[in-house]
Amino acid sequence: MINERAFQKLREYADASNDDFVKALCVGIERLLPDRQNPVRLNLIASCFRELLTYQLDTLAPHAVVQQCPWYVQDPTANAATRRQRLRYAISGGLPDAVLTTLGVDEPGSISDLITLYSEASKYTHVRPDRINHPDDEVGEFVVDGVTALDGLREEIDLFCNDVKEHLRQAISEHTLQEFLGAVLDELDILSTHTRVEYPFVDEITVEKIEQSHV
Repeated sequence: MINERAFQKLREYADASNDDFVKALCVGIERLLPDRQNPVRLNLIASCFRELLTYQLDTLAPHAVVQQCPWYVQDPTANAATRRQRLRYAISGGLPDAVLTTLGVDEPGSISDLITLYSEASKYTHVRPDRINHPDDEVGEFVVDGVTALDGLREEIDLFCNDVKEHLRQAISEHTLQEFLGAVLDELDILSTHTRVEYPFVDEITVEKIEQSHV
């Protein structure tokens, strides 16, 4: 019997998405999960996962956009951006290595997890006589690992945006203070003989998107 955790994680992933295609693929996987009579059950599930990751990358990191990033270097073994490069862009956009170092950001573990997921899915989708009739525990484990890896991408994007937001907050606050003390305070002194400034501050910063050339 398929572990209920596989169904639960799959539903949670679908519910958190506002994309109809993502939801449709998740429904397809969920219907395949209990179908023990289907000898290629896991093979079809793996195909759905591979297409799900490909679709997410096409949405978050189109090849042409990734290739415009300042850090992009053409891999001689690939015709376009690699999956690792596209996953990097999906998380941190075009921010160069020096900025990532300043932010204290290393390569997220979700990148390796997703590359592993794609490789595993590709292995199953190449159907051979010894790659059918997979048991319930193997099917359930694959689904749990797959959704966990895809969830990791979502989490890394949110975490990175928070890191960038905090860095910007500090940088903008410092710049605001310097500008205020250097220009605005002098103008206030002209208008008033007794001017006191407590402290300028940045009320709120929202990082909407990190693209190839700007945040």
